[in-house]
Parts: sequence; structure tokens; C-alpha cells
Amino acid sequence: MMKKIFLLLTAMSFCVVVQGMAADPVEDAIAKPGRLDADLERDARSRPDVVLPLLQLVPGDRVADIWAGSGYYSELVANIVGESGEVLLVNNLAYSQFAAKGLAARQDGRQIDTDDFIGQIHTALKPGGRFLIVDHYASEGSGKASAQELHRIDVDFANSLA
Repeated sequence: MMKKIFLLLTAMSFCVVVQGMAADPVEDAIAKPGRLDADLERDARSRPDVVLPLLQLVPGDRVADIWAGSGYYSELVANIVGESGEVLLVNNLAYSQFAAKGLAARQDGRQIDTDDFIGQIHTALKPGGRFLIVDHYASEGSGKASAQELHRIDVDFANSLA
């Protein structure tokens, strides 16, 4: 009888999930209760299950989500980096009036050099930092010609900026 109880307790110990120890933090972030219905619908086309693992995020990471829009990825990333991490949601000029006060405090008077935007990000990254561009493909050889009108960028052009 004692042997059966011991085996049962041993088997049960393998089933215990320790709070904060996610088997897959990306899957946990995607499955987190309370996410917006629009975000749940967007998951099928934005594929956070494929995109987010590229960042290799861990609790405590600090992330800048640039041109974050309404914060779709920002929320998912925040769920992965946890309370010990930080996610900065940053938008472009189109959102500046809406978020001007908060962005001014974060920028601390620094201006963005649009001719060397990628270079500025590279300079700002800490050693081991990661930078991921999530965008739509443009026709090969088109460079950045479609960037404003169609929100598309040529992969080779984007890679040339790295």
C-alpha cells in the first residue's frame, strides 16, 4: 500500500506546474485570458507563434516596440517579459498628438535621424540586444518605394540596412 501511495505521489509531482515557470512563454502569452477579440482574430494573420520566438525573449528583458500602433505585439511581449521586464510602446508621427506627452518624456529631447534610423537603433541596443522588423514583402528590387503607399518593403533593401 505504501509503495502505491509513493508511486502515485511521484507521478503527481511530475504534473505540478510551478507558477511563473511557463512551458512555452509565447504560447502562454497568446493564450492569456482577457486578450481583446480583435487581437485573437489577428493572431491567424500576424502569426505571433512564429514571430515572437525570433526575439528569444526572457523575463526581465527591456523591449521597444517601435510603430506599435494599438499595441498588439506590445501586449504579447509584455506578457512574456513579465513584471521584471519593460515594454516601451512607440508610435510614429501620425500618433504624436495622441501620445505627445508620454513620447516627449521618453525621448528626452532626442531627435530621430530618419536617414540613419536603423543605425540609431543599433547604437541604442545593449550588447546581446535583438532587433526584429515585422513587415510585408514588396516586389524584389523595389527598395523602399512601396513603403509609404502600400506598407511593403523589399527584403534585400531591409537587410542592407542592418
